[in-house]
Amino acid sequence: MGSSPFGSAPTDLHPGARNAVEVCLAIAPGERVALIGDLASAEVAASLAGALDEAGARTDALVLERLAERPMRQAPAAVVAALERADVGILCVQPHASSATRT
Repeated sequence: MGSSPFGSAPTDLHPGARNAVEVCLAIAPGERVALIGDLASAEVAASLAGALDEAGARTDALVLERLAERPMRQAPAAVVAALERADVGILCVQPHASSATRT
């Protein structure tokens, strides 16, 4: 994957990201992963992107705010396409203040 669209991650997040990728998700080398993040979660998403890179995953990393304005009523086409290609999907976002809720 190389550089992350989320920027750099603080080193203290690396152990947790590696645990998520290697233990919780058991990502295997060559698996395709859709990593969908937002600007509020950029450091966490960047740490996951780094751990995915180390694990040998083929990662499609997307920043939601670069695709559409939030709140969104449906997923942007790029997100749908990345998820359709993926073996694994990771959503790393904060809820948006104006997000619709169901009652």
